[in-house]
Amino acid sequence: MSRFVSADDFHAGVRDRDLVVVFFSSEDMSEMLSKAEQMTVTDALCAQVDPAAYPDLTAMFGFEQTPALLIMREQIVLYAEACEPSRDTLETLLERVQALDMKLVRDNIEAQRAAEALEIRSVCLAARRRTAHN
Repeated sequence: MSRFVSADDFHAGVRDRDLVVVFFSSEDMSEMLSKAEQMTVTDALCAQVDPAAYPDLTAMFGFEQTPALLIMREQIVLYAEACEPSRDTLETLLERVQALDMKLVRDNIEAQRAAEALEIRSVCLAARRRTAHN
């Protein structure tokens, strides 16, 4: 039997669990949920969100079509695709996500944010210079 979660349950799961695997679908995803539960650590949240019941939650991740799959670790979105993966694809995704060095992932995200901030500052300085000269 599939486990549907509400928006509140979803947010609590993301906050309280290291690994979150959520299927966004109105169809029965119990087979895929069972596979995800078999493949993940015991404290993972493997659940389903009904997009008709929670359209804001579905839209938060940019899903315009369902079914869709969301995989997060330590509150970081690692996979978000409008798809219904095969059992083999799901297995491969979960193996890869669980094998990631999350410190390296966080360091890469921080480096990317710093680079983006530097680029924004450069653009703003150039715009100010052009305005000052006009």
